[in-house]
Amino acid sequence: MHLIVVTAALVSTVHASPLGEPGASKGSISGRDLQWYCGCGDEPEAKCQDPFKYGPLVLDPGCYVYSHGTPPDGVGLGLLVKTKKPVTDLDAELMLRAAAFDGGVWEAATATASPDGLELNISPLSTSDYSQFSVAIRNGSRRAAELSAVEVVLSAASPPPVMGSVLRATHRTGLRLSKSDTPVQYWMPLPRETDSQVPLWVQLYAEPREVLGDVSYRVDDNGNWGAVVSLPGADSVQRITLGWDAVVLVGRREPGADSEVAPAPGEWLRATDIVQSNIELIAQPAQTLALEGRSPEALLVSLLQWRESLYARPRGFRGRPPWWVDAASVVERRRATCTGSANLMAALGRAAGIPSRVVSGILLDTPQQTHYMVEAWLGPTIGWRLFEPQWTQDYYPRDDFVTLHVVSPMDESQDALSRQRFAAPGVPYWSMNEVISGWGRLTHDLSHPGIEGCRSCSGFATRVMEVRSTRQSFEDLVRTARDQWHADLGQMLAGESIACRQHIRAEMDAAEDWPSVVSTIQSLEGVEGGACASRNGGE
Repeated sequence: MHLIVVTAALVSTVHASPLGEPGASKGSISGRDLQWYCGCGDEPEAKCQDPFKYGPLVLDPGCYVYSHGTPPDGVGLGLLVKTKKPVTDLDAELMLRAAAFDGGVWEAATATASPDGLELNISPLSTSDYSQFSVAIRNGSRRAAELSAVEVVLSAASPPPVMGSVLRATHRTGLRLSKSDTPVQYWMPLPRETDSQVPLWVQLYAEPREVLGDVSYRVDDNGNWGAVVSLPGADSVQRITLGWDAVVLVGRREPGADSEVAPAPGEWLRATDIVQSNIELIAQPAQTLALEGRSPEALLVSLLQWRESLYARPRGFRGRPPWWVDAASVVERRRATCTGSANLMAALGRAAGIPSRVVSGILLDTPQQTHYMVEAWLGPTIGWRLFEPQWTQDYYPRDDFVTLHVVSPMDESQDALSRQRFAAPGVPYWSMNEVISGWGRLTHDLSHPGIEGCRSCSGFATRVMEVRSTRQSFEDLVRTARDQWHADLGQMLAGESIACRQHIRAEMDAAEDWPSVVSTIQSLEGVEGGACASRNGGE
């Protein structure tokens, strides 16, 4: 629908509200006090002649009315549409925009009349982030609809929207270190920064503490980072636990293309040793679905449905022999864990022309091993979309997942098929704990579980709090936290101490509310990282 831009604003006449919305009612603005525009199908819009003045507004089939204006400050804005008689297929839409009409982002809420319904009710949305609104009502039924009243409902300002979450994640691995003079180098990926996630505090863990030895930090070209722990030689067998604790800030919204550049041509489209998008069993169904001309979102859903037809649910392998979780093995054997499902869905996406990449991390509220999901590039409007490859839904909430490692094609090389690692062949390399050197001295110790209540689990994450904030203040704080993290990570990679700043960051772990988190982030400003230098200040 083409919308004619007008400059009408809300008038000051306020009538009693007919709704019992949450919060103290502040009344409503009658449709009689708004400037309406009418249209039908492809016909040009025109100003409606005194709608509601002489009785119901008759809306013919396929026609609509439209108005917009500026909401009062500090209110919740809702919509109530009443009809004289029951009507089907009548749609109402309330939209809020934060910028001028020639740009910016809309936030929309819609309602559709039930077959016997006389009212369409859209609960108030907070206007704290928005400066303009629009109302549109469309008649999609086969007979005329009589609108007896349209009211823009004003309620007490509703709480700010949930913009994201503060998450706490824990990783623990029980290990058995054999007797030997040979040192061991052990890699642990740590919660990374993404367009949606910023680490606020990361602390290494070791029991006994002295087993840590030297610690260094590495980052790859894809922004993944982690700790390399050097375990010293030992004159007897040792049972140890290694891991980390972290607090991260994760935005709920998809980042979109404004904050993430499109992938380089071929970067997440090419076939690799574990994401074999070029074999016929994968390429043929994916390319057939792609030829049907679906949108990227619809194509992704079709690929997920095809995957479900291959095996209805993930099925692991019982027993100790190693088995393979690369995409080709999964499609041939029709069985997979989360890792195999992720490799297969990444392969299907690439074969269909959708840049797709595997990510590792920790889901909320359940003990688990490292979990694997997939991100698909769905175009410049959406950007990277996170989804669970074991479901048929093309979306997974960003703030229900702590991201550790975004897998690059380099992580999908022959190294990922090696049997000299803790992971099954086909698990993306570097995406979970790895023994870099000293292989054979270190084994998993399931009698010494890392996560309480689950012998084979290594990770657990919880939501500390949901973040309610205006979009602008949330984005400003995320930007500040991101800049601080870049500075601290740079010092850690250079082997410099951030002990004082780390001490301040540790307050994030005890924060009980959002203002405390905000205060801690702000208190980092101007604090020199090495002012209280100590050994391995990044620990």
